[in-house]
Amino acid sequence: TEARPAGMVTEYQVDRDGGATVTVRIQWRVLAGRLHQFDLAELPTDLSLLEASATNAVGAPVPLSTRSPGPGRLEISLADAQGGVRRGTVDVVVRYTTSLRAQGLVRRAGTDAVLELSSPPWEHGLAAAEARVALPSSARRAQWVADETAGIESTTNAEGSRDVVRLLRHRLPAATRWTVRVAADANLFPWLGSAAGHGPRATRH
Repeated sequence: TEARPAGMVTEYQVDRDGGATVTVRIQWRVLAGRLHQFDLAELPTDLSLLEASATNAVGAPVPLSTRSPGPGRLEISLADAQGGVRRGTVDVVVRYTTSLRAQGLVRRAGTDAVLELSSPPWEHGLAAAEARVALPSSARRAQWVADETAGIESTTNAEGSRDVVRLLRHRLPAATRWTVRVAADANLFPWLGSAAGHGPRATRH
């Protein structure tokens, strides 16, 4: 089988209690043979799976099953009548809940709350990967905490009652766990307390 992920979008819906609903959307391109199975690794160990589904290039459902061989790992198996998915594209959606608070991934940095969010690594590199982080709107709009990673485009927009930070990374190297940091108004998370800390601050324009 010759297959590789053509693109990945990871969406985070973050709530005031520090919980998050995470949706990973992967498009696979099958170049030869059939795609039977792939793994998602380095996922949160407390994840609760809400959805795992797949569709082919014309939007028809593809049978899918999941198995967790260990903490933070999800094995995804695909099958049509002949077994596996043949040449073409298949879109896979995996949605789960997790607690950023319990993992210590929300911390205070002065008047900001800094969230640290990571997408799963891939054996093959990606031409592009996208992260979308949605938080409740506040007096100060959430923003990406810029780092030295090259080839990232960042925008923040208001969508209803949420601010959505969108990050597009051109080229994600193989086996790379992409971690992004987003700064938001610390008042969104009263359980953080009022102690001032030191850490990365968002570059605000």
